[in-house]
Amino acid sequence: MSTSVNPNRPRVGLPGVSLPRPRLTVVPRVVSQTPRLPFLVLVVSVLAVGLVGLLLLNTSMERGAYQVTALRQQSAALGIQRQALQLKVAALEDPQEVAQKALDLGMVANLSPAFLDLATGRVVGHAVPGAPAGRPDIGTKVGSSVDRLAKTAPVVAGEGNHAGTTVVRPGPVRGTKAGARATRQSR
Repeated sequence: MSTSVNPNRPRVGLPGVSLPRPRLTVVPRVVSQTPRLPFLVLVVSVLAVGLVGLLLLNTSMERGAYQVTALRQQSAALGIQRQALQLKVAALEDPQEVAQKALDLGMVANLSPAFLDLATGRVVGHAVPGAPAGRPDIGTKVGSSVDRLAKTAPVVAGEGNHAGTTVVRPGPVRGTKAGARATRQSR
């Protein structure tokens, strides 16, 4: 009901004209039953699709995390293998190793080599063939250096292991003057 019109106030109108009083009746309330079922089905289906989407996203992220972990482990293993191969190559390039292979193949040292002067095209020196008696002494080796170095290959520092986290400081060498001095100073 409207409260803006004061019923106690006299009606002002045209003099001599009386207006008929409007007839007011109560209108029955119209009940509009909009179907709620389609809206409910829409909301539930949107929620279900969102939940399934989140589940699939989470599953694919976990699968990716496992792949990343596996690839990191493979990378660390390949790094260790690479370092072992580098040590093996370094051991094979060792001068003693090369000299031993040359001796095994029957090569001998040439004590008087001749050289070719590229500017003039002349041979400088007098070449004498090497004799089997002139085999050089390459020293004695304790086992193959390739095998020794391959067995003592250090672990590569990387993810998942604690290699490289400690510092090793070499101590004084015994039997030297500097080692004896350092030993006396530490006492």
